[in-house]
Amino acid sequence: MKIGIEGLSLNEPLEGAGRYLSCLAEHLRAAGPGNEYVLLLRKPLDAPKLQALAGVKTKVLGMTWPRSRWLWANLRLPFGLAGENFDLLHFPFYMAPLSVRRGFVVTVHDVAFEAHPEWFGAKARFAFRAFSRGSAERAGAVITVSEFSKKEIIKYFGIPEKKVFVTYPGVSGDFSPGAKRAGGTDGGALERHGINRPYILCVGDISRRKNAVTLLNAFKELRKKHDVQMVIVGRTLPPHPPAGGIIEALGLAGRVVSAEKVPDADLVELYRSAACYASASLYEGFGIPAIEALACGTPVVLSDIEVYREVCGDAGTYVNPGDAGSIAEGLAAALSGSAEITRRAGYGVERAKKYSCLETARKTLEIYER
Repeated sequence: MKIGIEGLSLNEPLEGAGRYLSCLAEHLRAAGPGNEYVLLLRKPLDAPKLQALAGVKTKVLGMTWPRSRWLWANLRLPFGLAGENFDLLHFPFYMAPLSVRRGFVVTVHDVAFEAHPEWFGAKARFAFRAFSRGSAERAGAVITVSEFSKKEIIKYFGIPEKKVFVTYPGVSGDFSPGAKRAGGTDGGALERHGINRPYILCVGDISRRKNAVTLLNAFKELRKKHDVQMVIVGRTLPPHPPAGGIIEALGLAGRVVSAEKVPDADLVELYRSAACYASASLYEGFGIPAIEALACGTPVVLSDIEVYREVCGDAGTYVNPGDAGSIAEGLAAALSGSAEITRRAGYGVERAKKYSCLETARKTLEIYER
């Protein structure tokens, strides 16, 4: 088969959807060497990304207008599909162009925009709700990233269960304990980003669904008894107010390090050197950063929500995301380094091995071939 894959998420900083696609694209050739795979891109990839793709072809459409990915996919991408004679198309970020009526699969990572539309700005809310449901209805198959998300898609989109397939995302092998437990250094990542040990690491966008304000209030409470720093890696998504203002208002300036993005090599070291990873998220489709933390042998403190229980199992310390006191208690437990926390971290390394990029590619290929 000749399979075309929309690759816009690879032209952006690798966050959740981009990590999912990167993992998949880098392993499709190994999972199904008899197929031809073509990534459709807005602009060329950098050399490291190209090298990692291992035989997957790329087609750069060279059309950077309009900047909106939703408009670009509908106004520009169809021109790039013309004349390619793809046997199948895969749209890995929620929507297919309106002009594509059949012969495709779509990945819907979650339906937070349906469950909690109030968390989204007007433009994002309109785009997700206008295009995602229709794409799922037209698609030959809908791929999602957890059993929780599958139930939510069926609930909110009303499409048949037999049409929705779960393929868990994989995590790069770069995320591993490495020298962390052997007393190794951090490779200079902490110094480059102005981080001091001990610290709590949070990775992901700063948004209403991620519950950043409650997490910061919990951190403020924690600091009454623990001299610890917080490190937040992620960009602020509207309509959430800028993180800097919240940090100032809570009197946490100088105690919280915030960076929109860091190189993956540094991110691995930040996970390995963290006292714990924390997420107070109210809703997730999967939660790739939590698995990256587990893979690095780092204790995780997580919202007690269904998807984290599904994905992380007994590796997590679970807290009430609506209660800053509960979160602070969970963070304090993780900082204690108790035998139970150490046991959970060790179990987490093994749990993370369940999420293999090659297995993601194999499961996805099975859906392509249906």
